[in-house]
Amino acid sequence: MKDEKKAFEDFLEFFADKLSGADVIAARELGKISAIIAKERIDRGLNQKDFAKLLNVSQSMVSKWESENYNFTIENLANICDKLDLELEVNITNPTKQYKKEYMNLLQYNFGSWNSNGKNRLGLQEAI
Repeated sequence: MKDEKKAFEDFLEFFADKLSGADVIAARELGKISAIIAKERIDRGLNQKDFAKLLNVSQSMVSKWESENYNFTIENLANICDKLDLELEVNITNPTKQYKKEYMNLLQYNFGSWNSNGKNRLGLQEAI
């Protein structure tokens, strides 16, 4: 178990300087969108093939949508929502201290706590 934890910490450490706030936001939002689409399909009692027919797309496209890696456009989302009778809301706000605090807490959880100089064990600077 200790070796697995060390391997995971090494993995996170490798990506720590490569992930931006935008990367975290994009991953979170793509995950939400994919989950909503999959839930809608399941709630309708449809498999991917039948859901694809309903939306006039291929089954592989539905699979991509549900993978959390598909980079949707607003037009894609509008078409999906129109066909499923869902409402599309896009909410863009200024970053708040709460978001920054949550982001820093996530980093702290994954990479260790901040020292008196405001840096963690990887040398990442505390933002707030």
